[in-house]
Amino acid sequence: MAGPITASPTFETSAFPIGPAGRRARTVRLLTCEANSVVKPIHPKAMSIILTEPEEIELWLTADWKDAKALQRPFPAEAMTLLPVGQQTEAGQQATLF
Repeated sequence: MAGPITASPTFETSAFPIGPAGRRARTVRLLTCEANSVVKPIHPKAMSIILTEPEEIELWLTADWKDAKALQRPFPAEAMTLLPVGQQTEAGQQATLF
């Protein structure tokens, strides 16, 4: 079960460089899925996959695709809080786009 994003002040998304072995790429890949009800009004096409549990991250990094692909699903909308840009979070941090 995914923990709420609001339980920690920040979260990260994975971006994987695309390029010949040993070279830094100028592009990245983001794994996406169907947008949930929080993201859909802002970006109707898709949302990034969000992993919050250590077990999910370990599975994503080490498992065969047949097992890891189960993680390609929308993050639960009820575990997300949408903040206007510039509004302070409960932890006193500013909400930003990036």
